[in-house]
Amino acid sequence: MTAKTDMPKDDLPTVAALAVLAACVVTVAHEALGHGSACLINGGHITLLSSALFRCSIRSLWIDPAGPAMDLAVGTMALIAGRFVAAPAARLFFLLVMTLSYGWESGYAFHAMLTQDGDLYFAAISSARQACGGGSSAARLGLPATLSMSA
Repeated sequence: MTAKTDMPKDDLPTVAALAVLAACVVTVAHEALGHGSACLINGGHITLLSSALFRCSIRSLWIDPAGPAMDLAVGTMALIAGRFVAAPAARLFFLLVMTLSYGWESGYAFHAMLTQDGDLYFAAISSARQACGGGSSAARLGLPATLSMSA
């Protein structure tokens, strides 16, 4: 037998199932664990929770960046966990979770600043307003341009 025939073949249904499961894990981590826990810790109530949207009954500087922070934490945990498993399916699962977590945030950071919308944009604007004593028009106009250039 050659080395090429010794290699197991990819099982498409397994790979697809792992990809769907990884996407669900990353989405739940971002929306429910990230934003949701920050909302509840700050005394708010979750008013909307879906695979793409989250709303809290209160506004807080901590709620918007909590989803992206959770993505980075989950991605890092998946990176570490993937080093300690031998099963190919488990390694693929952790690789997918890491890739989706980091990919979501890296692409999303750029998109948020260009479109002036989303968690990272609103967190940056809230931070600038607090730093400027309630927010100045210079902070509202300058921050997205500065952040998009550094992304």
